[in-house]
Amino acid sequence: MQRAGNTGAWEIFLPHVGEGAIYKYEVIGAHGSFALKADPVGFGSQHPPEKASIVRDIGGYGWKDGKWMEGRAARSNRNAPISIYEVHLGSWRRRWDDGGRPLSYKELARDLVGYV
Repeated sequence: MQRAGNTGAWEIFLPHVGEGAIYKYEVIGAHGSFALKADPVGFGSQHPPEKASIVRDIGGYGWKDGKWMEGRAARSNRNAPISIYEVHLGSWRRRWDDGGRPLSYKELARDLVGYV
């Protein structure tokens, strides 16, 4: 395990772990206590009440935001106007026809973007 650049994040490479693998981090406290935690920067996670992270390969996704990315620095000017909408994804809307589960990220992208 090694520190990822100059950030507070750590990274590890596990060559035989593939798409769809379920995992959690074991965080060990100063006095030997430990807890299992989901990955705060992972690309996939289980639906509640399960809480593990899921390995997702996003490299093959057909990103279509090249033009937007090119202009991002200009839009990030501290003097530029900004609109912030905060929402708790797990409680914004649920699939009551499927046991009341929270929406998946794909379902949220479809429904929440138009709503906002």
